[in-house]
This record gives sequence, structure tokens and C-alpha cells, in this order.
Amino acid sequence: MKQVKKPTTVLPHRENKNTYFIAANGYSGFRSRYDVVFHSLSYTRVYIIKGGPGTGKSRMMAEIAKEIEKRGGNVQYIYCSSDPDSLDGVILTNHERRIAILDGTAPHTRCTDYPGVIDEIINLGEFWDDTCLSDQKDEIVRLCHKKSADYQMAYRYLALAGSVDEIATELLTQCLDQEKLKKAVSRFVCKCRTSSAPQETIQYWSACSMKGKVSFSPVPDDAAVIYVNDYLGSGRFYLNALRDALRKAERYTYLLIPSCYTDERTEGIYLPDDNLLFVIGEGKTTDSVINMRRFLLHDRLVALRPQLRSLSSLHNTATDTAVSYLREAGSYHFALEEIYGSAMDFAAKEKYVKDLLVRIQEQLFPLENID
Repeated sequence: MKQVKKPTTVLPHRENKNTYFIAANGYSGFRSRYDVVFHSLSYTRVYIIKGGPGTGKSRMMAEIAKEIEKRGGNVQYIYCSSDPDSLDGVILTNHERRIAILDGTAPHTRCTDYPGVIDEIINLGEFWDDTCLSDQKDEIVRLCHKKSADYQMAYRYLALAGSVDEIATELLTQCLDQEKLKKAVSRFVCKCRTSSAPQETIQYWSACSMKGKVSFSPVPDDAAVIYVNDYLGSGRFYLNALRDALRKAERYTYLLIPSCYTDERTEGIYLPDDNLLFVIGEGKTTDSVINMRRFLLHDRLVALRPQLRSLSSLHNTATDTAVSYLREAGSYHFALEEIYGSAMDFAAKEKYVKDLLVRIQEQLFPLENID
């Protein structure tokens, strides 16, 4: 078995708080919300970038996004769930005008739904030297195979973690006072502010990546936070019950934050009208913490606690091993980036990006003069 190094939870510091993921590596493999988030009819224009690793897709998006922010536009940054230092896409907004720029290569391959009208392909392959790449064909093929094999092993270990989690969930359910939990959640929901246009939005705030489990928290700094204690993994029950109650009421606007491992487990819920965030974690005061032990049946818990702790340890081992394979896959990806990067004419590409930026500015700010 591959040697496991315990990954450290990474909390990236971004200049812009509006950052999240729309894909995740989890129990069922790779999951993506690309089709929902980047639905063509939701945008004025959609730019789909094609090109190999190291061709500057992420840098291109970051450069354009920064210039749009300088002009007063709003930008949402969507990061890669495998390499959280790289962008999967950006959403640029100015009032009712919205433009999406996204990486349209595998594993989230995207084609044009409305070519020339809304969707446009940006082919960065136009700026590389085919001869240079052909000379390294064997190495490129080898690295691609190695990378693919490590991803498959990572997903096998994540599937194992999913099986362990399923058993733990069944055992915890036997220990749960569901009626008491349901009443507690209902009392809270009744106090929430209703919305004239109720809406559920879904965002991944965490990712199982080559750097371990990486998390964002793109909420206002002044948001009130209520932490849900995750004793023996039981925090999911409160947040899932809260999610179900909000959905059933159909009167509230909220942001749902699923676990990166599975959409069946909720890791957080943000209520913007109340500026209130519920999230798995440990608070500094008892006033800001929901103690899950109060909803667990003590006698049953005592009997099952050893099994639950063993399952938790097995789950951690499986996910840590998955991360080690993702990390190795990342090393092959970075090697591919060096090969493709060395074949690129970046001067020509940067000139193209400058021209594209002018077009995007004209589309976002049609009534303003573009310098």
C-alpha cells in the first residue's frame, strides 16, 4: 500500500471572498455542477477555454477577472477541486450582464450549446508548437496514463471511505433521538426571516484535493456563526434536518453547503436574510455551539462508541490514502504543464488575451468608453 502522509487542512487566503468550488472528488468519484452553474442561457456570453495543462488557462482567467474588478465589476472565483491553486472558472457581472469564462477540458469537458450566439471556444492550442509536443509524445502519453491511474486509485479509496461512512451513518441513526432533533430544528426555522423569492443555492466550500481537505468560507466577515458539534460524526444529522425543514417550508432563501465527499451530507447552511451561518465545527462559547450529544441516546451510544471510533479511524485512513494518490497524480500533471508550457508562444497568447479583455469589457460595460 502507498505510504500515507497525514494531509493538513488548508485554508487558502484569497483577496476576494467570493470563492468556492463547483466540483468535488468524493465517494462516487468526480462530481460536478458545471451544467447548473454555467448554463448558457444564464449568461450574456460564455467563453470556453480549451488547451492542455500549462497553457495558461487559470492565469488567463485570473488576469481578466482582476481587470474587471478594477472597472467596478463583480467577480466570482471558482477553484479547481483537485488543485485549489488553479481556477476552473470565473463569473463576471455588471448589473444584469453576466459573462462566464471556464476551463472546458476534462474532467469537466464542455462544448458549445449556442455557438456564436452565447458560447465561444477559446483554443489555446493555437499558441503551441506542434513539433515540440510531437517530439515528446511518448513522455506525454506515459504521464497521462500515470495520472489517470492515480486518479482511479484515489477514487477507489474514496469509495471505500464512502462504504465506511454508510455503516457509521446506520449506527449513528440507531443512537439518534430523531423526534427531539426535529422539534429543535423546527423551533429555529420558525424564527428565520422569510423571503419574497425563496431560493436554494448550492456551493461546495471544501474539496478533497492533492493538498488534503481544502476549505473556503465566502461569507461576510460580520456573519453570525453557529457551530454544530460533530461528536462521532453526528453533526450531519442536525444540518440535514435543517436543510429538509427549509426545503419543506419553501419560504426561505439559503445557501446549502454539501460535503465534498457526498451531497447526502450537509456541512453548512447560510441564511443571507439573517446573515447567519450554521457550520460543522467547534465554537469558542457555548452560546454559539449546538451540542449534538443532547440528541444522542446515551445507552445505545455507549454500546456502539468503540465501533464508531474504529470506523472514524478507517475513514480517515482511506481518505488520507486517496489524497496521497491525488498528490501523486498532481506531480504528473505538473510535469505535463512543464512540457506544454515549454511549447507555448506566451507572447502571442498574451496579445490575444488583451484583445479578448477589450471585447469582454465592451460586453460588460456597453455604455462606457473602454480605454
